[in-house]
Amino acid sequence: MNQVKKDDDGYFINISRPTEFIQKTTGKHVSIPAPLLLDKDGKTPMSGTAVGKGSDVTVKVEIRQYKTPQKRDAVAVRLESVRVDNLIPFEPARDFPPVQAKQAEGMDTAPKGEHPF
Repeated sequence: MNQVKKDDDGYFINISRPTEFIQKTTGKHVSIPAPLLLDKDGKTPMSGTAVGKGSDVTVKVEIRQYKTPQKRDAVAVRLESVRVDNLIPFEPARDFPPVQAKQAEGMDTAPKGEHPF
């Protein structure tokens, strides 16, 4: 499922984690907790911290095997936790992709608690 891509810095893959999945045997929605974000000691949670581009991190992944709809064996990588070894603070001007930058535009100066409708 994870595709290897290449840019000016070299090869990379995007690793993510769904928030839920549907169990095939029962059809029930099963929630998946968010990955842990840990300080450089590997034990202290970094709740509410936004990690900027260029930060040095170590990731723990789950390797999972599954069958494709065509009944072929396949392997995917799912994010489990992230240890931030060297934090570079998140900067919206640098770290948001263009689409998200447009979505966030003006929100830093928008009045709080007022609804225009």
